[in-house]
Amino acid sequence: MQRRETIVIPDEKYKSFIENAGLAIITLNCEGVHEKVNSAFCGITGFEKHEIIGQKIPPVYWPKRFIKELNEEIKRIQTSGFIKTQSYLQRRNHDIFPANITGSTVFDPNTCKKEYILLIEDITQTKENERELRLTRDMLISINNKLEKKIKQRTEQVESLIKQKDDFINQLGHDLKNPLNPIVNLLPVLEGKLIDDTSQEIIEVIKRNAKYMKDLVLKTIQLAKLDSPNVVFNFEYLNLADTIQQIIENMKIVFENHNIKIEIKINEFIIRADGLRFDELIRNLIDNAVKYSQSGGKITIEAKEKPSGFVQIKIIDQGIGMTQKQISHVFEDFYKADPSRHDFKSSGLGMSICKKIVEKHGGEIWVESPGLDKGTIILFTIPLKDDEKIE
Repeated sequence: MQRRETIVIPDEKYKSFIENAGLAIITLNCEGVHEKVNSAFCGITGFEKHEIIGQKIPPVYWPKRFIKELNEEIKRIQTSGFIKTQSYLQRRNHDIFPANITGSTVFDPNTCKKEYILLIEDITQTKENERELRLTRDMLISINNKLEKKIKQRTEQVESLIKQKDDFINQLGHDLKNPLNPIVNLLPVLEGKLIDDTSQEIIEVIKRNAKYMKDLVLKTIQLAKLDSPNVVFNFEYLNLADTIQQIIENMKIVFENHNIKIEIKINEFIIRADGLRFDELIRNLIDNAVKYSQSGGKITIEAKEKPSGFVQIKIIDQGIGMTQKQISHVFEDFYKADPSRHDFKSSGLGMSICKKIVEKHGGEIWVESPGLDKGTIILFTIPLKDDEKIE
């Protein structure tokens, strides 16, 4: 251990420093006899100065059970000239308290001998605070463990309920879809054998309802699958402009039948998406825009890069528009913006499915409209490939 140099302090300044120091201080001569005791020490121990001065080691303020530690510290300060330790002292009323003890060797210019000066700090409150912190920490750990256990139990319950729901919907879909298939397939055959107008009208109603029921069953199953945490998306890199252009080409007959013009304003972006589901997303949104647009209207598709590593896509129509109340419900299951239409082509699940697809890609989707008869804007975000834009 490195030995420290002995400190030399002038006598008057030495005495003044000891008495006026905020910390408790005592000094021992080289024989271990107490020579100086300041008021701060008397304050924390309850002893008077005359009860300490002149005492040899072990002193009255040192508990007997810690005498061995005291002797070790005295040897250490004699050897190295310095100590810094933590131990326990005893008050006049025999209460034991923890203390930080720092000691150093000094030179008394009057006797030309070494003295040992000890600075003592009562850390009772610090220890109490540490104890309270430990208790608080232990309590928080216990509460956290209980919460984690409850969360795990609740998660398992939720996962079990989700599985039951998925199994139920899948089974229900299977049970409903199977009998609908032969009905849908046989109705055209039956239609060809009927010649009177009344029968033809009846068959047309049945066909429309059967197709609507089948579509509703399929979309309900699809929505249930998208809600499941176990659904897997097959992400790939797609050229956004080329993908949307191909979708528009495949839907050409829809635009022609409704006399709708399409305008595409998209730069060359590479996106990270599930190809099949992205195709379905765009088809659903465009089909919705066509459905609520007037003949001769226009639908515009735009895209721009966002600083967050996503591309924002807009589908703008000139259709019937929406109120703020309608917008607030648009992504709810089975919601129809215009229920008075009794539209057999709409299940009310299309926008819910779109929302799930976008969210599974890590994006957001929302609707804006200036108001009724002023058109609607559907906006959503899809991640770019490594935030890179093709030049």
